[in-house]
Amino acid sequence: MKLVLRDLNIGRLLLLGVLWGLFEVFLGKQLKSWQPSLFAFVMPFVITVFIILAKNFVSDTGGILGMAVIAAVMKWFASGMILHGAFMAILLEAMLAELVFLILDFGFRAVVAIGVLFQLYDLFHPFLVNGNLCQTVRFVHFKEWFTRLFYDGQNLSNQYLLLLLIGIHFIVGLLAAVTAWLLLKIWRKS
Repeated sequence: MKLVLRDLNIGRLLLLGVLWGLFEVFLGKQLKSWQPSLFAFVMPFVITVFIILAKNFVSDTGGILGMAVIAAVMKWFASGMILHGAFMAILLEAMLAELVFLILDFGFRAVVAIGVLFQLYDLFHPFLVNGNLCQTVRFVHFKEWFTRLFYDGQNLSNQYLLLLLIGIHFIVGLLAAVTAWLLLKIWRKS
């Protein structure tokens, strides 16, 4: 993998990296306080759409990773300099995106792959950090929220909820991809 810097628009990369960082710092904080149960769906949705649109402006190999470094450093300072949380997630998502774009180029299949991978990565990131998915804060919040809304008073198995959670993440990833693709089409026509 060769990082192409000769034609890279550094101004766009810096601007989009700072914008991504602001999304992570401020939007992430607002979403967590507004609805912690849905944070794990909404934030990767927003970041997926952002990255796909940003790839349109900084199309060089390594551009997404460059933006991610800026966003991750901003998040790192805002979150008390914790390396294993959002800092690592941002960098790993960017590496996934770069890898997908290298393998599939910039087309609809790549966009769908990124949408689904980001959602699934976001679901399994707490597991990678803590080691037990069904005891992570996100899983517990989702279980409480889902039980309160749909199965009041019933005890649902963790396996059923995990399958449901994976399915929802998959669908939201597809929706993020389609949304980003449609926004790209609209942008390119105007």
